[in-house]
Amino acid sequence: MRFVAVDVETATQGRSGTICQIGVAVFSDGALVDQWTSLVDPKAPNQFTHIHGITDEHVRGAPTFAEVYPPVRDLLQGEVVASHTGFDKGAFSQATARAGVPALEYTWVDTARVVRSTWPQFRTRGYGLGNIAAYLGIKFQHHDALHDAITAGRVWLAACEASGKSISDWVDTIGEKV
Repeated sequence: MRFVAVDVETATQGRSGTICQIGVAVFSDGALVDQWTSLVDPKAPNQFTHIHGITDEHVRGAPTFAEVYPPVRDLLQGEVVASHTGFDKGAFSQATARAGVPALEYTWVDTARVVRSTWPQFRTRGYGLGNIAAYLGIKFQHHDALHDAITAGRVWLAACEASGKSISDWVDTIGEKV
């Protein structure tokens, strides 16, 4: 089954729609088959350089969210979309509203919720992407949107193997229409 894992980095606090980087990883039949990433000019001062390393200079001249919306829409619209926690789903919702473009429609799965259901030791804490990736032996560059998206997809696949549930089983159980 095909699914798309996404991650975003934002310039400001909360779900303000100030996306400054998007990463998309497409998986099919358990393999990474495509990837896409872009810096995005959030049209806001970057307050989180200390987290993701993206500065105002990095995004100066980058496309705005409205300009990257067409390829993002083509990758996500109507798909099963996974992200690690609801932060990315909220950021997309706010960014589309802020840019005045149509909301994206997809079926969303929270891979943190998958982790919490699969491994008992992560039911209440320790289920952050960095921690679970370390537990699974997945090396990645945390807080780079593309690396985080690929890792979220790999975590979901590992959870499928560990739980005996398929991607479809998880979608049927916890998938949410957005």
